[in-house]
Amino acid sequence: MYLLTGFCFCKLPATTAAGWPETWEPVLAYGAAQHYQWGRDLVFNYGPLGYLVTDVFYGHAFWAVWAWALGFAVVMSRFTTRLLERCEVWVRLLFCLVVPWLTVPRNSDLGVDALGFYAVTIIGIALVVPGEKRVWRLLGVAVLSVLALIKFTFLLYGGLVILLVAMAAGWRRDWRDLALWPLVYAAMLLLAWFLAGQAWSGLPGWLKTSWDCAAGYSANMTLEPAIGVLLTAIMVGLGLLWLVWQCRPTGWASVRWQPAMPLLILGAGIFLAWKEGLVRADVHVAVFFTYAILVALTLPGMTLLAVELKRVPYRLALAITCLSAALGLGQVPNHFIPTAVTDMGSRLVDTGLAVLWPTGYKNATENLLTVLQTMTVSTNLAGTVQTHSLDALYWDQDIPVLGGYHYQPRPVFQNYAAYSPALQALNTGFYTSPTAPEFVLWRYQCFDDRYPTLEDGRLLLEVLAHYAPVTNQDKLILWQRQADRPAYTLSAPRTMTVTNHDWFAVPAQPTWLQVQLTTTWWGSGRQFVYHAKIPRLEVKLANGTIKTYGLPPGFAAAGFLLNPLLAEADQLGIPLLPAVPPLRVVQARVVADDWSFQPVIPLAWRTVSGIPQLDQAFADTVKQPAP
Repeated sequence: MYLLTGFCFCKLPATTAAGWPETWEPVLAYGAAQHYQWGRDLVFNYGPLGYLVTDVFYGHAFWAVWAWALGFAVVMSRFTTRLLERCEVWVRLLFCLVVPWLTVPRNSDLGVDALGFYAVTIIGIALVVPGEKRVWRLLGVAVLSVLALIKFTFLLYGGLVILLVAMAAGWRRDWRDLALWPLVYAAMLLLAWFLAGQAWSGLPGWLKTSWDCAAGYSANMTLEPAIGVLLTAIMVGLGLLWLVWQCRPTGWASVRWQPAMPLLILGAGIFLAWKEGLVRADVHVAVFFTYAILVALTLPGMTLLAVELKRVPYRLALAITCLSAALGLGQVPNHFIPTAVTDMGSRLVDTGLAVLWPTGYKNATENLLTVLQTMTVSTNLAGTVQTHSLDALYWDQDIPVLGGYHYQPRPVFQNYAAYSPALQALNTGFYTSPTAPEFVLWRYQCFDDRYPTLEDGRLLLEVLAHYAPVTNQDKLILWQRQADRPAYTLSAPRTMTVTNHDWFAVPAQPTWLQVQLTTTWWGSGRQFVYHAKIPRLEVKLANGTIKTYGLPPGFAAAGFLLNPLLAEADQLGIPLLPAVPPLRVVQARVVADDWSFQPVIPLAWRTVSGIPQLDQAFADTVKQPAP
């Protein structure tokens, strides 16, 4: 069992591509290789050690990736086996049958976060439950410190776990443990930060920007689950509650603090997995369902005291939870279960090769990287860009990284993740500084059907004003900085208030708009427990057409170009593309959920001047008075 669980929890980069990897993944390895400072040079929900868990090896620190995968597997195998020792034999067998399939999928972020949450849960419980050797507890805390720098969510969960461990030690008057584990965790976290090439002075900045990312995620990245997925998730949640009740330890009423700590640690893990899975209910729902199965099978071992299970209710609760979660995995987009089946063979080969012949496995990962680089280099920019700095907007960061260009990313390097005024200000400041890139790749596109100019709105204006298009390859436009171009201007703001659902007039000028959407107490509670409601922006065009787009509150508050509507790349006024006139907006309205948002909405208008592509759209239009 020890070898099997270790084999399953060994998450290594793939050696064969089951699909094109996420475009943000290469940036993590590139940033680590270039010693970029997280929180200043790069801002993302993954941290400076995020490259350790990417689906593909991107050429940086292979032996660190290899050592982390094997070390994580050893520690997880130890703690999981200890939990299973307290479970019935048939549960152990079921765990051994199920877990190999749950841990196979790698591409499209399938499965990795669930293992991270589960690791924090069982390590935290091992720090509370008596009997575990101190050396294994130290190794467990070391894993927590590395996980904290892999992803900020793991830092939040791990910090909470250490706090609960210290509280448990204080209640039982174990002053040594009360001081030991927080100090060890902090020391190992700082050591990992230093070994990751990060400056001590950058730690507060990383914590702040990471918190900004975490705080704004739910309100701006919501994706409604299908009704079947939602009902299945509710069934799994109820099943877990029933299991917790069935696994309550005997004597819990007389020693309340003892079972409380494992339950609080477990409860926090379930909540975070639920949030990650159901806030953005695409492939992320696999996180909640996978975590639920892992927890359900090992729950009897997650208690300090003896458990007297009532066999029939316990088995019924376990069956409902696991079968419901399996049904949920079957509904995951990108096909979690088929991916597990088709990738099992390559997973077996990769893990066996990594353990028995590490250099052979290293060669295999490098061969896949060469294939990806060859495919990327087909976008030939070398003759124009040469050694100049290059940034890529939206989702094309893999091109400059894999193509071997001088990649110089803005801090929030994927536009959809800059979902607050503070985060967007980092990117705008970068593009108005002397370090702004000489070239920019821009494939005009929109995320989640948002208003097309909503993401990084000021950055869009900077590119239109200070860069000129050079080449076009399938609407992937290469822009070059023009130092002699005059600066554009934004007029002084004009404020007004509108009412939710009511139309308002839009000036016949290039118009910049900021919308302040205020959540109600109901909306804030819903956003914390489940997910937010995304408001909509409806615009009426000069030709009478009405179009509807998403309006996440963070982007709306930062501001965006409302008029003209640039719905396609062809409408940017670029000579390299077919001439398609921009769409002029004459009226607009905000449509927000009445329960979730205040009905009165403040607006701030500004007129944009000095950008030829925008001015031309209104050259022949009779000016309308400002609203």
